[in-house]
Amino acid sequence: QQQQQQQQLEEQRLEAVLVEEEVAQATVAFLPLTTLPRSSQISRTVRDGSDDREDPEVVIDSSIVALVDGVLRSEYLLAEQLRPRDMARLHAAIMPLQRAQLVNWISQSFFVLEFDDALLHSVVLSLDRYCACPRAHIEASTMQTLILAVVCTEMKVDGARSFPVGRWRAILSHLSAGRLELESILRKEYEVLSALDFRVGSPTALTFLRELALLLKDAEVAGRVVGLASFLLELTLFDPAMQYCRSQLLLAAGALAAGLRLAAVEQPAHFQWCSEMREVVFDELRIFAPELVNPQEEALCAEEELLDLWLTCLDVRAAAEAEARESSAKATTTMTTAGTTTTTTTTATPAETAEAAGSNGRSQSCQEGANSTGKRGAAELIRQPQPDSPAVCWYAPLEEKFARRRVLSVSTPEHTAAQRDIVGKALWQLRTTRG
Repeated sequence: QQQQQQQQLEEQRLEAVLVEEEVAQATVAFLPLTTLPRSSQISRTVRDGSDDREDPEVVIDSSIVALVDGVLRSEYLLAEQLRPRDMARLHAAIMPLQRAQLVNWISQSFFVLEFDDALLHSVVLSLDRYCACPRAHIEASTMQTLILAVVCTEMKVDGARSFPVGRWRAILSHLSAGRLELESILRKEYEVLSALDFRVGSPTALTFLRELALLLKDAEVAGRVVGLASFLLELTLFDPAMQYCRSQLLLAAGALAAGLRLAAVEQPAHFQWCSEMREVVFDELRIFAPELVNPQEEALCAEEELLDLWLTCLDVRAAAEAEARESSAKATTTMTTAGTTTTTTTTATPAETAEAAGSNGRSQSCQEGANSTGKRGAAELIRQPQPDSPAVCWYAPLEEKFARRRVLSVSTPEHTAAQRDIVGKALWQLRTTRG
């Protein structure tokens, strides 16, 4: 049996070597990818991880090393070509708050179904591309059909291994609660594909984030950094203006840089490593996007906007929680009748009092946060909060989602204050460094 197993392993190894040679020949003959001036750190990381030539899977993985740089460059160009740019048409097709509500529904549904976040980002991108398309035909009464049509397309793009025919049909029936016929969804899918010239499966910001995250290797805080960066990218899904105002590669780099900065604030012992990794990430941008004049500065702008948006969400939540506590205190009355004291307490939820908190509450909570950190005051003086961003309205369910993933802490006033301090300090450091 041992001899048979060794013989099978040897056959697999030889087959893997043949596959590697065939891939190399096909690359030269049929894949004229962009030639880059020098190899990237990502490709070197993949190559360094393929030293074990006895493992057939490692041998197969090593065969793509020559493709890594060209593929990343091509992904960047494709994402730039398909990135929605007409925000006026997008907002005319679907109101920002309605779109944010749909994004939240998709996010929560996919989380319950345990889908990869890549599918969520792909669905939102395809939906926005269609809404910004001049040939799009959108009616409020068919919005659910449109969403399911886009979901149907992206499940098919993801492949039959993840979503065989029977499964994606069952998922569509589940998401529609059996109210929509499959035929109507498929007709709408064809309409969407025709408007998009059948160009789907575009790389998203999450695609580039996961590729850039290869640079972190298996570092102790790598998981924490990627988790925070993924949270920030999903937060931008609620704000298309922020999501598409720059390339998806730069947005991903900004999110990863923000995750590294936040991890350094949370764990100062890793400050040096996080700083070095930030420079490595910025250096990669010059390889895959050489036409950009100053990619590092643009990535820093993205990082600043992401941190500022998160801090705004936390400020609004803190103000709402403070307002809820104040309302609860005012609603508590004590009545003494015949020597008996009856206490009645009515507590408003943060969601019910968020609107009442208003800009004054946000400004007050921001100032309190600045005074508590001691180092955040300078950042508060130049902050430009975005309280009207749809991301603020739908922050609570997103925070709960990532709390279940153990990326964020369960929301309490104490945790909100602690998170505000961390994000505020990171933003202050960034703006101090940039001058």
